[in-house]
Amino acid sequence: MGCKEWEVSNDGIFGLGRRIGDRISEKEGSVLKPSQTEIKDAAEFWDVTPRDARVALDYYNYGHTYPVAPRINWRKYHKQIVKQAILQGKVVPDKVLREYPELRKTEE
Repeated sequence: MGCKEWEVSNDGIFGLGRRIGDRISEKEGSVLKPSQTEIKDAAEFWDVTPRDARVALDYYNYGHTYPVAPRINWRKYHKQIVKQAILQGKVVPDKVLREYPELRKTEE
């Protein structure tokens, strides 16, 4: 059973890295050697720190060499995933929306 986008799981940092990479690619940047500006833009878009964006992207690109998945602050990233799901018209469970009452307005 796969998890929904808003369910941050152990592979969440890999998913964040993929999303950071996708954002950089959309702007025609280099996923393997992004500039500080590209990292900053992707970090702002996904509402994480530039450091966390860099760590997640590096884990996505080179994770097989890491002994343990790095730790990042998931709270803001999780909120952005929920927001993106709502904007895409996906059904987000009430128990998830209760964590972010300000997003209920976006849903309506």
